[in-house]
Amino acid sequence: MRRLSPSQQDYLEVIWLLGDEGRQPVSASQIVRRLRVKPPTVTRMVQALARGGYLRHQPRGLVALTPTGQAQARMIRHIHQDLIQFLTELLGVSRRTAENDAAQIEHCLSPATARRLHHWLEMIEKMDPADRPVLGEAKLDRRIFDGLPETPGAGWRA
Repeated sequence: MRRLSPSQQDYLEVIWLLGDEGRQPVSASQIVRRLRVKPPTVTRMVQALARGGYLRHQPRGLVALTPTGQAQARMIRHIHQDLIQFLTELLGVSRRTAENDAAQIEHCLSPATARRLHHWLEMIEKMDPADRPVLGEAKLDRRIFDGLPETPGAGWRA
């Protein structure tokens, strides 16, 4: 199976979320509102994902994930949630920052790295909460990052 583009992954994830974890079909207008894109953009992406076997759709009708699309969307969402957990609980960043960062990072992880992250988080969860590491509390020389902007750059979802 070929690797999906970040945009394709975003569409599958959004359809998964809007459709009650992929159990219900969704309308193109719901996707338009959620992703803040124009209707023709959604139409083109839905057609491409349908050709790839990830979606079923009728012209001007509802969009539903196929079993392949559900599996991909579930995996993308799981990686997203693992990243949020890692960023908030272990690095100590805010939930909002973690959401924004996870939305970017999830597209870059290899399956091997995603599996390793998941297994590592499972190990951490089994630890006594008092013994869990929280790297966000570590001393950090903030001068190293003085040149970085405080807000996400172009291409980041807000």
